[in-house]
Amino acid sequence: MNIKKTGLLMMLLIIMLCSCASENADKDQTDSNKAAFYQDILAEHEPADLEEYQNAEGESRLVTITFEECADILDSGTGIIYIGSAACAWCQRAVPELNSAALKEDVYILYADSSQSFLKSQYDRICEKLKEYLENGELKAPTVVAVENGVIKGYHKGTVESFHLIDDSNWLNDEQKEELQNIYRTMIKSIAY
Repeated sequence: MNIKKTGLLMMLLIIMLCSCASENADKDQTDSNKAAFYQDILAEHEPADLEEYQNAEGESRLVTITFEECADILDSGTGIIYIGSAACAWCQRAVPELNSAALKEDVYILYADSSQSFLKSQYDRICEKLKEYLENGELKAPTVVAVENGVIKGYHKGTVESFHLIDDSNWLNDEQKEELQNIYRTMIKSIAY
């Protein structure tokens, strides 16, 4: 009987070790895919300057893209897209948390700066792809979209429900910051590279 138990325990141990090795191999492959993905993006684009965002800290994880590139990514690409601008008070509150989430997850955010010029046809393509999420068919900032191979995996507009922008002096509290970062981190984890 002890021999059977010992044999069974050995089999379970081998299965567990093989499972752990498989998970590590999958993580290594994902990390490798993610590195290659961002290497391509960073070869063509510079990280955005976060100085215009008052409370953003650390290395910039936002990479500026055009509205045309944004529309193309929504059609068939993969990434986390942020649409907004430093002139937007809501964006001022969201971007520091988005950048922090990107730093924690070791990703870059594709930043379509809505203060830059773009064609109506580009805006219309973006709105068409996001139409099920938009109020009255209008794109509002800040908008963050998780897209994988042209399939929307996550969408978030604004900050958090408990935050109310009264004037320029009020900011997210620590609990609200954590909640917003968790929303973004969940979106980041929803796509495969």
